[in-house]
Amino acid sequence: MAKDDTIEAVKKKRRGRMSRFKPEYTEQVEKLCRLGYTDKDLALFFNVSVNTIDNWKKRYPDFFAALHRGKLEADTNVAEALQKNAIGYEYYENHPVKLKAEISRRLGQGQNRGVCRGRPSEKALQAGHHGSDLPPQEPAA
Repeated sequence: MAKDDTIEAVKKKRRGRMSRFKPEYTEQVEKLCRLGYTDKDLALFFNVSVNTIDNWKKRYPDFFAALHRGKLEADTNVAEALQKNAIGYEYYENHPVKLKAEISRRLGQGQNRGVCRGRPSEKALQAGHHGSDLPPQEPAA
């Protein structure tokens, strides 16, 4: 029996170099892919070849799932940004406002004022409009 166990162990034993994969790479790869890393960038980060990254995707399902989740989130962010640039958008910024000394003492050391800013759509920019999609109006006399 001992001889049969040894033969099975030899058959199951993988040949070649041991994998450089570490379980913590699964968590890291998701974060890196959210930042926009490609497979080539991942290979440089983990100091392996692109083929090794492909092998890890096949061999370690958790690694592949984390990589897929990260890339999906990054792709979604890019798509949303492209859509915002295509149709235009508005956003609010807070700007500090100087107040008189007496008022600032009562309210705290300063106050912010919200300012609405916007970005026209790509189509409006190409047409030369910088506000709405309507043509500029003549000033009233």
